[in-house]
Amino acid sequence: MSPNYWSEFYKHFDVMEPSPFALWVNERIPPESRIIDVGGGNGRDTTYFKNQGHSVDLIDPNSPYPDASHQSAVDFDYTGYSIVYCRWFLHAVPWEIQREFLKKIPNEAGLFIEARSSMDNNPPQDDHFRNPINMREFAQLLYVMDYRVLFIKESLGWSKVENDNPLLIRIIARKPLSVGRLEEDVTN
Repeated sequence: MSPNYWSEFYKHFDVMEPSPFALWVNERIPPESRIIDVGGGNGRDTTYFKNQGHSVDLIDPNSPYPDASHQSAVDFDYTGYSIVYCRWFLHAVPWEIQREFLKKIPNEAGLFIEARSSMDNNPPQDDHFRNPINMREFAQLLYVMDYRVLFIKESLGWSKVENDNPLLIRIIARKPLSVGRLEEDVTN
């Protein structure tokens, strides 16, 4: 992960409408959830969740978002959060950080992930680090780490921007304790 890449990126990235993933997640979480937006960048999804009545914090070492925590994801204390929201974070870090991050999530939290798939036939050609996720291997990792996978799917069309239509993976997982509505069918 290149801090210089992201610092420069956010100087020129002014999109503030919520991502399609944020809209999708909001339909599946309880009202007034306590959310941590991991790797939340400029805060577009954080702002959306706040506007929907949720209590939201953002962590991202390179974020220009006001009140963002600049801690790393493996140093942050996730206690008290009911939802851990990870859009495009896990494929931007090495596997060691992915695993350390997953160890930090408390049992009571729902984990919502959107990440680039390793099966994408048209990956972006730029100079920043990417570690695309293999869906089956990641599902096995979650299982070994005592997560229950409630939803997992790989698809195109979830985040089309101009000529970029990445193959993405969406995952909803949690450790054994209940998180309310997450017990319901979330396969839509």
